[in-house]
Amino acid sequence: MEKFFVIFGLLFICKVSCQNDSQSYFPSSYIDRESSLVYSKLHKCFCLWDQILVDDVCQSQNVNTTMLGLIEGYSSTTEQIDINVIDKVIVESLVCPSNYLTLTLPGDSFALRTSGSLFNINYGLNFNFSMYCIEQTVNEQDQISMEVHICLPIPLVPRCCPQNSYDPVTNQCKDINGTDVGINIMFAKRLVQLETKSFSILLNCENSEETVKVPLNSDSHSSQMKLTNEGLILSHKVSPHGDAINIPSPEYCVEMDTNSVATSASYCYIDPISAHLEFCEGVTCIRKCCPLGEAYDMTNYRCVPVDLINKWTPKFYNKDTYAKEIVKEYKIIVGFPLNCDFTSLSPNNDPPDFFQLLSNGSLYVKNWHLSLSSSKYCLDNFIYEESVMVEAMVCFPQPKAEGSSMCHHVGQKLYPSLLLISSIFLIITLTVYAIIPDLHSKIQGFLIQFSVLSAFFWLNVMSYDIWRTLRSMKSGRDSPAGARKRFLYYSLYAWGCPFLIVIVTVIMQFLPKYLDRSNLILPRIGEYGCIVTREDKRAFWLYINGYISIILIANCFFYFHLSYILIKARKFSENALGKKTQILTDIVNSLRGFFIFIIFVCKRDVIKKLKKYFN
Repeated sequence: MEKFFVIFGLLFICKVSCQNDSQSYFPSSYIDRESSLVYSKLHKCFCLWDQILVDDVCQSQNVNTTMLGLIEGYSSTTEQIDINVIDKVIVESLVCPSNYLTLTLPGDSFALRTSGSLFNINYGLNFNFSMYCIEQTVNEQDQISMEVHICLPIPLVPRCCPQNSYDPVTNQCKDINGTDVGINIMFAKRLVQLETKSFSILLNCENSEETVKVPLNSDSHSSQMKLTNEGLILSHKVSPHGDAINIPSPEYCVEMDTNSVATSASYCYIDPISAHLEFCEGVTCIRKCCPLGEAYDMTNYRCVPVDLINKWTPKFYNKDTYAKEIVKEYKIIVGFPLNCDFTSLSPNNDPPDFFQLLSNGSLYVKNWHLSLSSSKYCLDNFIYEESVMVEAMVCFPQPKAEGSSMCHHVGQKLYPSLLLISSIFLIITLTVYAIIPDLHSKIQGFLIQFSVLSAFFWLNVMSYDIWRTLRSMKSGRDSPAGARKRFLYYSLYAWGCPFLIVIVTVIMQFLPKYLDRSNLILPRIGEYGCIVTREDKRAFWLYINGYISIILIANCFFYFHLSYILIKARKFSENALGKKTQILTDIVNSLRGFFIFIIFVCKRDVIKKLKKYFN
C-alpha cells in the first residue's frame, strides 16, 4: 500500500511538471504573473545578470529585475521579470557555426520564452539557447537598452537565370550558383544588409500570368525582402489600395543590373480581377471579407476566429422585387474589394447605408442607386465591443466627369503654387498691419477676441467631427434630424463658449474703480492696444492664449489618434467621391491670401499710411 501511494505521488508530480513544460513554449508576455513558472535559463553575452555593458566594461547596477523587461512579447507590453524566476544565468560569448551569420539587433522585437529560447515576434523565428545571447547596454541617449546577438543561417536567394545560361541537365545556371547577392532584407522591423548565397531558377510564367519586376532598393516601400520562418519571401504591394502580397521562395527570383548596383525581383502575377472573373464564370459569387469561420474585429482591425453564434451566413434578395429569395448554389470568395478605394456601410448605425445582397451576387446600395459586382464589395460580421453587426466594405463609385484625370493632374501642379502665393500675401498683410499702429484701431478689441476664439472653437468642432466620423471607419452620414441636432450642439459650443469668455472679459474690463482691483487679472483692452494687453502675460493667457492652447492640444490628440487608427487599419483611403474636379472654386480657395491682401492692404488710406511710415 505504501508503495502504491509513493508511485501515485510520483505520477502526480510528473503530471504537474509536464504541464508546466507545455506552458514553457509561450512567449514571456503570456506568462501569468501570479504563477510560479520558472525561466529555465538566460544566456548573457558578457556581463553578469546585475551588470550592464558600458564602453565595453561591465558595471554593476542595483536592480530587482533583469533586462528582460525591455523585450516585448506578443501583446506588445513590457515585461519586468524578477531575477528569482530565472533558474540559471549563463555568461558566454556567442560563437556561431561556420555557415551562420552573427547579427546584432535592438531587443524591441524579441521575446524570451520560459524554455530559455528567444523568439522574434515579427516573423516567427525561434533561436535556441546556443544561437543567441542578450546584453544590457547604454544607447546614444544615455538610456538603458537591450541588445540581442543572434546566429542566423545564411539566407538562400533564388537568382533569375537567363534563358541562354540555364542548363536543363544540371538544373542550374552557369556562373551564378553560390555567389553572393547584396540585397536589403527586412528583419526584426529593420532593413539590414546580410550576406547571402544564391541558387538559380528559371522563371516560367503561364499564359494567364504576367511577369512583374520590382526594385529592391532601400527607398522602395512597395517591395521588400523579408526573412521569416519559411525563409526569404518577397513582399510586394501591387496596388496602393490593398495589402502587400507575400511570394515565397522559389516562386520569385532576384537579378542584379550589370550596369549598376541596383537589384530587382521578378515573379509571376495573376491579376485578381481576371482571376475573380474566371472563378465566378457562370455561377453566383459573393465576397466575404474574412476567411470562413472568422469575422472582422473592429477593435484590433483584423480577422479573428468566431463561434457558430457569430458565424455569418448570406441572405439573398430578388434583384427585381427585392423580396427575400433562396439561392441554393453560390461560391464564396474571401478578401476585401479589389483595386479600389473603399469604405464601410453600417445600416444598423446609419440608415442611409442600407444595402441588400441580390440573388445574382451583386450588392445593391440604395442611397447610391448602384449595384456593385462581387469584386467591388465584401460582406461579413463586424465585431464591436458590445455588438456584432453585418456590414459591408464597398468601393466608392468612380467619378463620371470626363477629363477629371487631366484636371486632377493640373491641380496637383497648380494648387501648391497658388497656396504659396497666397501665403506670401498673407504674410505681407500681417506685416503691414503690424508696423502701422493706426490700423489697430480698425477692429475693436472685444470683436477681435470673440472672432479669434470662435475660429479656434470651430476648428476644434471640425477636428472632433472628423475624428468622430473616421475613427470607426463609417461613412459619416446621419439622418436629417440627427444632423440638425448635432449641428445645434456644435453651434452652442463654438459660439457659446467664446461669447461667455467675452462676457467675462467685459465684466473684468469695466469693474467699478472703487473696487479693489490690485489682486485681479484685468484684460486692460485699449491701454496698450485694441486687444488684451500683452504687457501682462497672465492676462493674455487667461483671456485668449490659454483657451487656444487647450484647443490645440485637443486637436493634436484627435489628429494623432486618428492617424494611429488609419495606419493600423490600412483599409481606408481617400474618398473618391470627392474627386469631382471644381477648378474655379479650388483656385479661388487657394488664392484666399491674395484676396485678403487686396481687401485689407490695397486701400487708399492704408497705402498713404505705408508711404508715411517708410518716408
